[in-house]
Amino acid sequence: MVPMVEQLYTLQQFGIAKDAQDILYDGKPSLTKEADKNGWTPLHYAARLGKQLRVSQLLGLDKSVAYLNSAEEDERKTALHVATSNGHVGVMEEILSHCPDCWEMLNSKGQNILHIAVESEKKKAVEFILKSSWHISLINQKDVGGNTPLHVSATIKTSMASLLRHPRVDKMAVNKENLTALDLISSSDDTLPHIEGFFAKLLKTGSVRGRRNIVLNHNAAVTKRSEARLKKDLKEEANTHLIVATLIATVTFAAGFTVPGGYDGNEGPNHGMAILTREAAFQTFVITNVIAMIFATCAVYLHFIASSYDDGLYKFKRRVALARLLIVNAIVAMVIAFITGIYAVIRKFLRTCNCHVCYWMLLLLFYLQLRS
Repeated sequence: MVPMVEQLYTLQQFGIAKDAQDILYDGKPSLTKEADKNGWTPLHYAARLGKQLRVSQLLGLDKSVAYLNSAEEDERKTALHVATSNGHVGVMEEILSHCPDCWEMLNSKGQNILHIAVESEKKKAVEFILKSSWHISLINQKDVGGNTPLHVSATIKTSMASLLRHPRVDKMAVNKENLTALDLISSSDDTLPHIEGFFAKLLKTGSVRGRRNIVLNHNAAVTKRSEARLKKDLKEEANTHLIVATLIATVTFAAGFTVPGGYDGNEGPNHGMAILTREAAFQTFVITNVIAMIFATCAVYLHFIASSYDDGLYKFKRRVALARLLIVNAIVAMVIAFITGIYAVIRKFLRTCNCHVCYWMLLLLFYLQLRS
């Protein structure tokens, strides 16, 4: 490679815009198509570094460079593929604005840019592609292994919800091994947090297993392993629930006998009764404290039932879900009991401040619940 080209690559790689531009315009625009020893052109480097202005300048000199693949046999890719794998949406837009049809090009694996965005776990790039007018041609396209972008999403660590929810995605598509995306999820040994949700969404949206060229016993074994992994994860969640529910039941039980304001120690008809019985705030405290204890106790009992009987994954999952709901309600009731208990015993001028603090506490609880 001539020294001037090497200089251009050095400047391009480190993003020194002015000097690189001077070299290109110094009677050497053909350098835009020259590849280095790795088979990369200046546009490939600009795309990798996310230099949108540099990409625009290079394409302004020669648009055809956007269609050039890197010279590597096993890693053939265009600048658009490089920008996509690095999640540089601005660069992707720039390349497509100059060369609107370069999205059709495939890499050495036969993958389109949607395959690459999903495989690289670049959510913004995936969303950008799915919003384009031409994404329909890519969404169910298969690579050399027959895998669609949905197949690829079943093998990564990040959930691509926008792809899964897309109405045009073919959840029944099979690859060259006659496996659907659901098959890939079922046979995976990973226990990643989003796997269960992805598995459930595929089932809910009508995905089924493919016609595998293997014996039916293997299919049953894969399903059994998958269910065993899900049940293991649910049991770990149930153990956490049990600890939380037990703590709530213990605290609310104790609060029921150490009521705010204490008891009336004077002789008479009210001897031994709570002093603040007639206070509305105290009455609310008693009711919500009892509700919290009942919900927490029910959650503990549900987990006891779930661990004592082996009724299958479906019933176990329903019991854990119901226990989770009871615990959330118990926490809310316990917070309200705390708020009203404090309200009943403090001076009137502090009650307004207490109400404001507790109002924001409840809002925070609901916000966290919605986010989860």
